[in-house]
This record gives sequence, structure tokens and C-alpha cells, in this order.
Amino acid sequence: MAFANGVVMRSGKSWAWARDDGTVLHGTAASVLEGRRWLRLPVLRAAVAFIEMTAFSLRLHRLNGGRRTTRLLLCLAICILASVALSSAVHALIVNRMLGGVVLQALGILLALAVLQLGMGTEMWRYHGAEHKVVNAYEAGADLYEVPVLMRFSRIHDRCGTNLVVIVFALALLCLPMGTGALGQGLSVIAAS
Repeated sequence: MAFANGVVMRSGKSWAWARDDGTVLHGTAASVLEGRRWLRLPVLRAAVAFIEMTAFSLRLHRLNGGRRTTRLLLCLAICILASVALSSAVHALIVNRMLGGVVLQALGILLALAVLQLGMGTEMWRYHGAEHKVVNAYEAGADLYEVPVLMRFSRIHDRCGTNLVVIVFALALLCLPMGTGALGQGLSVIAAS
């Protein structure tokens, strides 16, 4: 996870934060998923993991200074209010549901990027690529203490959450026509039976 002043790596039970001032913070990271098999159901597991990751991120923001946490939460609240207002405005201004959906998807991504930029600072972006380089090096078994070795690895990682956003956006665009056309009606009939 990239922060404005370093990179955080988290394993199943611990985390470490390498900061730009040369310090390294570390601690334990317990999960409620451990020992509770019923929480490991696919959709439930994802929801629990998301909540735990959000709480973990906010905890790290507090370690970084309360002002950044407050700013991030304020930006998130404004983003939620803006998305509700934009949804109403787009549906009022754009009659075509498919075009309205595309506009809303694009605006949602822009709002998310704005929250990251305003809430976490522009410095965070420079560490996002560094995070990928370290993960790629770790997965390849490279020496993580040798910076020149780390620099040879790609700043792109296939399991990055940014990739997930692009995939979800593409799937949402593909599903928009299903709501109004014959395929959408056919899927509704199948779902109803």
C-alpha cells in the first residue's frame, strides 16, 4: 500500500512500513477470518477483508498524523455526497440510460481519484510504483536490501487494485445495454425462473 511518505507491506499476520525518512514501523495484523470458517464464504470473505483493510489503512493514517486521517475521511464524505448529487443530475440531464450510465461510471472513477489525491496527497503516487517494484521483487525471490536490484523490476503489478477498477469499469459498461435490450429482458426472465 502506497502512502505519501513510504510503502506499507502486509502479510497475513504482520505489517511493515518503510518511510521516506529511513524509519521502519512494524506491527501485527490479526484477522477475524482466522478460525472462523463460516466467514470464508467468497462474498462474505471479500466484505470482511475490505472492512479490515479500510480499518487498517485508517489506523496507519493515524500513525502518520491525525490531520491526514481527518482530511481523508472528509474527502470520502464529500465524494459520497457528490456521487449522490451527480447521480441525480446525470439522470435528470441525460435521457439515454446507457449514456447516463457511462457518464456516471467515468465520474465515479474521477471522484475516487480526486479523493486519493486530496485525501492522501500527491506524493502517494510516486510510492505506488515503488510498492509494485518491491512486491514483484519479493515474489521473484530477489534480495530486498539491494536497491539497484529492486529498480530492475517492473512498476506494474497484475494484482494491483487499479487494474481491478479498470476491469469493473469495463464490465459495468458491458452490462449497461443488458438492462434495456432483449438480452437484458432474457436475463431477467432466466433470473425470475
